[in-house]
Amino acid sequence: LGLELREFLVRVSPVDEIDPAIASRIAGLPEERTRTLLAAAQHLGLLSHGDDPGEPWRLNPIVTEYLQARLASEVGRQGVIDVHRRLARTLEATSWRQAARHWAAAGDFAETRRVIRESVLTIVARGDFAPALDLVTRFPEPGPARDPAYALLKSYEIAGAGRYAE
Repeated sequence: LGLELREFLVRVSPVDEIDPAIASRIAGLPEERTRTLLAAAQHLGLLSHGDDPGEPWRLNPIVTEYLQARLASEVGRQGVIDVHRRLARTLEATSWRQAARHWAAAGDFAETRRVIRESVLTIVARGDFAPALDLVTRFPEPGPARDPAYALLKSYEIAGAGRYAE
């Protein structure tokens, strides 16, 4: 790999669904250059992209593992946490799911819950109950009080499964 491509891939490796516009912001490169680097990585078999131009790019899982290990060795544990926080902030405007995942990876569980709470209408509209409830289960509100947004998500999941008696 050339140095530019390797550095680019290391910077975007924590992102599951790589959108060229977001990747260019993460990498600090013009979007056209980002598209060129993504195409080069695809040509090498390091990532894939569907036929639909709106479909995100995805790194090969083995490549992701290697690049994330490389990132950790370059920036250390705190650096990785900082990367996840920057990604979470960047992705909040476009993907509640990725933003929440990055807040969780950074260990910021209150932020994870906030993103889910603030995105509950989007989650319901898109039917994204499974990933939302997975995060809610993994990072519940502290204390005895239940968040109404979480209760709403759970009720939609139960109804969708036809478990009306619950």
